[in-house]
Amino acid sequence: MRIGTVCDVDIKVNELLVLVVFVCGKILRVLLSRGLGFRKATNLIANCGILLGMMIVAIGIYTFDSGLINPTLLITPVFLVYSAIMEKKTAAYIFLRSISYKRDALLKYGTISEGICKVKAR
Repeated sequence: MRIGTVCDVDIKVNELLVLVVFVCGKILRVLLSRGLGFRKATNLIANCGILLGMMIVAIGIYTFDSGLINPTLLITPVFLVYSAIMEKKTAAYIFLRSISYKRDALLKYGTISEGICKVKAR
């Protein structure tokens, strides 16, 4: 019974770790985007997520090599690195969607007129 409890606690801690990384990454990106801009902040946070994922894999390999078999330390970072790479790729699209949504909301409530929103081609 003791081994089952330890494994259950280990799984919960690893799930919580991934959740905290994702949520803190989003919050940190918002805070950094004020000074760096959205795109640079997203790239920085995505790179940190990739680095953190690689560190967790290294810890998993070390514990596996030392005799402690913990597959969650080897599997979980794969999803962390994958989501960081995808976040990095879609950063520009997220920014454009946000700007488009804000423009539509301002037009809907009559705060700005249609002529202000048009972009002139060069």
